[in-house]
Amino acid sequence: MKKRNRRIQTKTPSLQKRFNTRIRQEYIDQDYIHKLDDTKKNCKLPDGSLVTELEYMAIFMKEWNSGGVGKQKEAKKNRIHRTAKEVKNCTDRTNSRNRDQYGVAKARNLVHTVDNEALAEFVDKGVDVASNSLEDALIDYLDYTKKVNESTGESNE
Repeated sequence: MKKRNRRIQTKTPSLQKRFNTRIRQEYIDQDYIHKLDDTKKNCKLPDGSLVTELEYMAIFMKEWNSGGVGKQKEAKKNRIHRTAKEVKNCTDRTNSRNRDQYGVAKARNLVHTVDNEALAEFVDKGVDVASNSLEDALIDYLDYTKKVNESTGESNE
């Protein structure tokens, strides 16, 4: 028997940060979720069905934020985004978010914040941040070969 994970057992996983990828967690920022009604079905979806406010938000976030939409040619099967253009917009947004190097670095804890004083001190020291060691090595090599050629040229004359 296959074990069911917690995300499947949760009613609205698309609204909870811990059930989403670290890249998408930044976009789940609704502090009013607890105020949405989950008792009365009073929100009408574009397909005609009625859902509660909380369910509507969960469906929207699943499609909008998580890219949980079908293929463009099967757009009518989606619950909210039902045109090919809307589906393409959702998938493009998800793909661009996954390609974003800054977002990926933040998700991997590779981005660290520095307070202004420490940054100003770092700049004032004049530390060369982007040193190109390969370029420096090539310059040193060219200088060396120039010296060798000059020394051998003088001794041959």
